[in-house]
Amino acid sequence: MVFESLVAARNLEAQGVSASVTNMHTLKPFDTDAIEEACSYAALLVTVEEHGVIGGLGGAVAECAARRGGALGSCLLDCLIDLARAVTTSTFCGIWSYR
Repeated sequence: MVFESLVAARNLEAQGVSASVTNMHTLKPFDTDAIEEACSYAALLVTVEEHGVIGGLGGAVAECAARRGGALGSCLLDCLIDLARAVTTSTFCGIWSYR
C-alpha cells in the first residue's frame, strides 16, 4: 500500500494539496516519534491498510494523536473479502490508484 499511497500523494500535490507518506511497516514496535512528527505539521492524518482495521494501524495512530490532543474522526472501510491478488482486493475496496 506504500506505492499506492505515494501515487495518491503525488496526485494530491498536482492539485495543490500538500501531502506526505510515512511507511509504518510494523505495529510493534510502534513508531510514535514518526506519528508525533506528522501531527506537528499535518492537519489530517490518513491511514491505509490492507487488512482488517480493528486493532490496526488506524487505531494506533488515533491513540497517539489523541495523546497529543488531536481531534479524532474516522471513515472506516472494513470489508471481508476472499483471499486474492493485491490488485483484486485493492480494486474491490476502492483503494487502487489507477482507477
